[in-house]
Amino acid sequence: MKRIPILLFLLSLMQPSYSQQIEIESNTYDSFGLFIKVSDDEAIYFFRQASSHNTLHPPSGKIVAQKYTYSENTWSTRWTVFNDPYFDDRNLSGGLNSTGDKIILNFCQIKKVSGVIHFSFMKSIQSTDLSGTSWSSPTIIFDNTVNKELIPIYEYQKLSNNDHIYTAKTDQALTDSLGYVYVGQRFYGFKTAKDGSVPLYEHWNPSLQSHIYSIGTNPINHQNTGYERKGIVCYVFPEPVENGFPVYHFLDDEKGMSGFSFFKNDPNLHDQGFKNTGLAFYAFAKFDHVGSFGKSVITNQGDIIVGWYAKNRDSKNYCNTMRSTDNGQNWTFFDGKINEGINFYCEANLNYLGPDTIVSVMRNNNLPYMAGVSLSVDDGQTWTAPTLSNIYGSNHILPYTFYDDATNKIYCCALDRGSKAFTCYSTEKQQILKRPRNCWHEEAFIDYFEMNGYASAVKFADSVIMFIYAKEVSPTSCDLFSFKIHTKSPSGVSDELQKR
Repeated sequence: MKRIPILLFLLSLMQPSYSQQIEIESNTYDSFGLFIKVSDDEAIYFFRQASSHNTLHPPSGKIVAQKYTYSENTWSTRWTVFNDPYFDDRNLSGGLNSTGDKIILNFCQIKKVSGVIHFSFMKSIQSTDLSGTSWSSPTIIFDNTVNKELIPIYEYQKLSNNDHIYTAKTDQALTDSLGYVYVGQRFYGFKTAKDGSVPLYEHWNPSLQSHIYSIGTNPINHQNTGYERKGIVCYVFPEPVENGFPVYHFLDDEKGMSGFSFFKNDPNLHDQGFKNTGLAFYAFAKFDHVGSFGKSVITNQGDIIVGWYAKNRDSKNYCNTMRSTDNGQNWTFFDGKINEGINFYCEANLNYLGPDTIVSVMRNNNLPYMAGVSLSVDDGQTWTAPTLSNIYGSNHILPYTFYDDATNKIYCCALDRGSKAFTCYSTEKQQILKRPRNCWHEEAFIDYFEMNGYASAVKFADSVIMFIYAKEVSPTSCDLFSFKIHTKSPSGVSDELQKR
């Protein structure tokens, strides 16, 4: 009988405890932060300092940093990392490079013109060392200001046979009488020929009820094929072009149908029986809203992967990943396709579970307001379709995740913008791999507020995970707070947060 209290005591020491949140900084609007560990005892918190959430004219957002020293429990004064006076610099992502000797920061630049918000650029900078005080000039990852003469090319799909049409027309007849459904905006091309461009031809087989496409440098011989040329869709480029992206051709050989995608591994086309036949041409991409998000992950091969998201006026939302294979010097923007659809999954939180396994936990702005979970078991090349999780709320749910490889546990802090509760959840690695929908458990209630809620975390010592989060207290003030999770619940931890 005497062993029971001792056993319960020992088990209690294995449970995590939560320290009281501590205010770090106030008096400005600080948000969209990224906490990056640079040594065993130090981490740097990078964030956007501004006068409000959306002060875009004139732009006020700049990227600043503060260093935290764990052994002394102290913060440095903040310093400016990057400030472009013509843009609001925000939406940070990144981490250490694959060799661990430099910091990579990706960010977006937006501005407001005549009352309209323009997401102009996604850029990247690298520090010269781990102090975070000296940085390279920015390089452009994505330019959303490309040529104004570009026209969008839309994709329609016939559900009865999976035929795909690519057209510059928003043709109601396709959906009203011909049985096609709108898929989304696929890429941008030119309406008229430009230097170095070639026509993208549409071909139609009335017997097979299918379309295939070709470019001017690779014409189709229509003799005895049953196909007839319908016309020119737009003008594209057979060779690399400034601000252009490779577009890949997919073919259903049995049905004689074409499909196109910026992604080498497109799960939508793959599930319909299409196979990638290779690079087709180069075209352009534009979005109404585009941003990077969260910490990067590094694969076993040393590739760096970061999440990004976008939205267009056609109500289609995109949640994807980009990849660098040269230590952050260059990026393949359209690398991993996690989600495309009307569900607003965005802001992917990536955690490398290894080997070759990455989990993405995503914000969800739509009903039923459950965070989405997607898995990749091939180092981010392909992803499962997002599954709704039991991290849920009564309005937008904003999750941030941190994987502790010492305990094989994933912690998630999430703000429900409906109930205003900022709550910590957790799950075991094996549980999220087996049943991602219902694997999360509420650990602790952290705070209570309505807006912002963006968080980031690093691990110190053997068992201390430190979270930083942004809490909006007024339209012009967003303050930074921290709390610590003691994964082994050591003695001496006081002010434990209220358990739910």
